[in-house]
Amino acid sequence: MKKGVILVVVIGIMFVIVILAFAALALMTQESRIAERKIGRTRALFTAQGGMIHALERLRTEGTDAATLALINADDPIINGLEADITVMARGSDPQDCPNSAPSDFCVLVGVDYSR
Repeated sequence: MKKGVILVVVIGIMFVIVILAFAALALMTQESRIAERKIGRTRALFTAQGGMIHALERLRTEGTDAATLALINADDPIINGLEADITVMARGSDPQDCPNSAPSDFCVLVGVDYSR
């Protein structure tokens, strides 16, 4: 009789340990995904900042005529392994993205898709 009770107790303890192991695995997986998304957002932020610096440097060295703006808009550099979508527009050309109250003559917008 004692052997049967001990077997039931051991099986119960094993069941609890398995449940705790699965719960720990689920929590670790969730934390890993959160960390991966944070790394992706950080890479995207630095890629956008690099794209902004790239566009401003090209504006500084190549000028601001319409042909140069078109070349800069067509240039999507790869920075940190991500593509920076750069758009340079004159102040007031798009009131939502670059209003007349903008502090300079041009607005530089950089978009980065980091959902991969």
